[in-house]
Parts: sequence; structure tokens; C-alpha cells
Amino acid sequence: MFGYIRPCRPELKIKDEARFRAYYCGICKALGRRSGPLCRALLRYDLAFLALVRDGVMDDTQMQVLRCPVKGTKLNMMQGASIDFCADAHLLLSAEKARDDRADGKASAALLGLLLRRPQRRVSALYPALAQDLEALFAGQAALEQAGCADPDDAAEPFSAFLGKLFAFGMPEEAQPSLRFMGYNIGKWIYWLDALDDYDRDEKKNAYNVWRLAGYSRKQACEWALPLMMQCICQAQLCYDVIDSEKTRPLVENVLCEGMPRTMDAVAEGRRLDDGSL
Repeated sequence: MFGYIRPCRPELKIKDEARFRAYYCGICKALGRRSGPLCRALLRYDLAFLALVRDGVMDDTQMQVLRCPVKGTKLNMMQGASIDFCADAHLLLSAEKARDDRADGKASAALLGLLLRRPQRRVSALYPALAQDLEALFAGQAALEQAGCADPDDAAEPFSAFLGKLFAFGMPEEAQPSLRFMGYNIGKWIYWLDALDDYDRDEKKNAYNVWRLAGYSRKQACEWALPLMMQCICQAQLCYDVIDSEKTRPLVENVLCEGMPRTMDAVAEGRRLDDGSL
């Protein structure tokens, strides 16, 4: 994922920001424990959000006081099944993205791919269906790009469908339809926003960008896409409202109602985003 799914920290209460940090740091700890210390550098906000959604439904994590290997101090960290799953999912996404970048000729991705090869095999063995879906996502995305797909909905479909599956993966049957549609809408929002964020860079490199191929200038793409992206956020909010998820509701609602619109506005205005880490 891309670091766009982040909280609006100025709107968080102090206790809620501390709790969000506990999820974020918990995934960092799990990444290092399960996939190696170097993998901690891959962490972004997005999988912390998924952990909030999953734990809100499953209630399968607990707060622990653990030592941070970076700061050297003891911190509150959430640990449990949802944290471990999100750490593994993040590793799979990062490894597959590195492989895709390597195929595009990016030299730095080759080294990253080598570093992630062993942990990727371990995680793929744990979640073979998820790994296969992820491979299908990147294969489908590559095929659309090679065909010069100029339809924003079609271009976003592989990533949206995968994120829908990721949000529903292993969840209670009664919650899966809402979570799948929630993930689907968030996936579409991420894909469109990433294309807007990369518009100028892709134009300079003459690289694939669905908004360019659709015939929009960057300004026109923002005018067309932003209202639809707000509808994606609204649909995700409606899906979340029908889920019994009180444990993490304030944090999830902050991300959906405040964080995502704020990030979207920053990208549209061309303002620089940070790297998506605490």
C-alpha cells in the first residue's frame, strides 16, 4: 500500500493518538519478529488502519509493554492475531511491489526483492490463497497498463478487488460482505489518488497514468476524480457503520472522516506528504 490511509493527528485526542501509535508500533515489532529487522523500514500507516478494522471486529489483540529496537525504550504495543496478520500482509504487498518494480527496471527494487525473498516464501506458505490473489493483482494491473487502459474504473479494478479480499480475509462470515465492499472502495480511492499524486512524474517520464490516457490535465483529473473519491470514502464509512466494532471505532472514524479527506486535499493541491510513518 502507499501510505495514504493515515489518521488526522491534530483531530485525535491524546489517548487515541497513543492508542494508534500502539497499533503502529505493534506491527513494526511483529514485522521484525516475523520477517527480520530490516523489514521494519517498510512500515506505513495503511496496515495499521487494517489492524484497527480487524481488531475492532475480532478483539484479538492486547496491549503489551515491549522494548522498541529503534528508540531503545519500552513502549505500549498492541500484539495478537490481527497484528501478526497485518505484518504478514504488509510483507507480502511490499515483496510483490518490489518484484513488479524490478520488472520495470528499477535497480533499487532488485536488492529489496532479494532481501524479502525468504520472508515472502514463509508468508506465502502461511496464506497461499492471499499470495495467489496478490500475484493475480499485479499480473492484471500489468496487463491493463500494457494495453493502455484509459478507463479509471477498469484500471482501478484489480487493486480494488484485492483490497476487498484482504479486508474480508479470515473475518467472521456475517462481517465479510461489508468489509469486502469497504476494502473495495478504499482500494479504488488509493489507486485514483496514487495516479493523481504521480501525474507530473509520469508525464515527465512518459509513463503509464490512467488520468493522462483518459485525456485529462492534472487539474481536470482532480476536478473529475475528487467528488467520486469522496463517494468512495462515504461508501467505506457506511460499510463500517454496520459492523459491530466499538473497540477501535474512534480511530477508524478519524481516518475515514478526517484523515483520508485531508490527504486527498493535500495531493490535489500538490502539497508534499510525509513518508507515512510515525
